[in-house]
Amino acid sequence: MMAKQLTNEEAEEMMLANSHHRKYPWDKWMDGNWWHVQEDIDFAIKKKSFRNMVYRKQDEFGRIDTVEMPDGFLIKRLDGEPNYWVKHHLKD
Repeated sequence: MMAKQLTNEEAEEMMLANSHHRKYPWDKWMDGNWWHVQEDIDFAIKKKSFRNMVYRKQDEFGRIDTVEMPDGFLIKRLDGEPNYWVKHHLKD
C-alpha cells in the first residue's frame, strides 16, 4: 500500500474517528459570538495544535479572531470586522 496525501480536513476526520478525541462543535463556536474555549475542558490537544486547527477552519468559516488566554482561547468568527488586535491596538 502506498502512502496517500490527505487534505487537512481528511486528516482531522481520520484522527477524530480513530481516537478518543471528541468532535468539536465548530458550527456552534462559529456563530459570530465570542467563545472562551478552555484547554482540557473544551479541547484535549496542545494549545499550539488547537490554534493551528482554528487557523485551518478559516477555509470553512472565513476569518476567525483568536486571542490566547492562560487557560485556552477566545475565538470568534469575523463578519468583515477587522481583527480584534488590529482594531484595538494599531493606530492609523
